[in-house]
Amino acid sequence: MADRGHTRIATGGALATVAVSFLVAWMSRSGSLATLLTAGILLDLGVQANLVLGQRTIYTLGGHVRSRLTGLLTAIMFAGGAVGSLIASLAFTCGGWALVSWIGLTFPVAALFFYFIEPNPRTGCTNACQSAA
Repeated sequence: MADRGHTRIATGGALATVAVSFLVAWMSRSGSLATLLTAGILLDLGVQANLVLGQRTIYTLGGHVRSRLTGLLTAIMFAGGAVGSLIASLAFTCGGWALVSWIGLTFPVAALFFYFIEPNPRTGCTNACQSAA
C-alpha cells in the first residue's frame, strides 16, 4: 500500500489493528488461549506494519538524515516497548489482565486521535475532514 502512495491509509489501518488487538486481548481475560493468540498476532501485525511504514517514509528522505532518523526511530520503539512493559507489569499486578488491556488500548486510540487531526500536507485537510468528504 505504501508503495502505491497509500501510506496514510495504511498507517491508520495499522493503528486500528493495534487497537482491535487490545479489545481482543480484553476478551481473552476469561482464559481463552485462542483469543489471546489472536490478540498477539494482531498486535504484532499492527506494530510491525507501522514500523515498516515509518521506515519506508524515512528511506524516501535524503541520505544525510536517513541514518539519524532510523536510529531515532529504533531508539523510540525500544524505549516505548520498555515503558510499555513497565506499565503492563504494574497494571497486571494492580488490576489483572482487564486493566492491562484497557491501558494498552489507550495508546493506539490516542495515536488514532492524532492521526485523524493531522493535516494532509498535500491538501491541508485533516484525515477526519477527508473521511467526511
